[in-house]
Amino acid sequence: MERLLRAAASVSGASAVVDSSKLPSHGLVLASLPGVELHALHLVRDSRAVAHSWRRKKLRRRVNGRAEYLPRLSPARSVQRYYSGNLPMHALAARLPPGRFTRLRYEDFTAAPRQTVQRILRRLDHPMDEAAFLSDSRVSLGDNHLVDGNPMRHRHGEVEIRQDRGWETSMPPAERALVHAATLPLRLLYGY
Repeated sequence: MERLLRAAASVSGASAVVDSSKLPSHGLVLASLPGVELHALHLVRDSRAVAHSWRRKKLRRRVNGRAEYLPRLSPARSVQRYYSGNLPMHALAARLPPGRFTRLRYEDFTAAPRQTVQRILRRLDHPMDEAAFLSDSRVSLGDNHLVDGNPMRHRHGEVEIRQDRGWETSMPPAERALVHAATLPLRLLYGY
């Protein structure tokens, strides 16, 4: 893994390599590599919004003309994923030296995208490509080298960064209450 990261940096000429993996275990592996200076960004979102998102039918990709969809999860399964995706990040945060772990709330990012990116890059002592931002909330995304994930990750061109608040009006109240209660400890910890 360390050789792969060094090769990516060497071939691209980049001073940093961004690994967009969402698996906390992957971060723990990277943190254990002696030649890697890991800085982790933990993006959190209100658990009710996450559960609502997992309920919706979303196209993953088309293969040979056939549509493949992302899996849809029940509220109970979403709660399980919320914990399994977020709790291990606390172990990663404890393992990293001070200043090398940042927790960011989705709602804070979508409220001020440009300022948030500037703040994160300043912490990394990395310059920001100001040309990427067309305004405080509009960005021009170039091509990326992602293999898989939410279809939004594969968008390029002009994109407006805005908060998706659909869960507030379209999530059934019983499901919202279940997710709210089941994830209350983490929601409070993350300021929800």
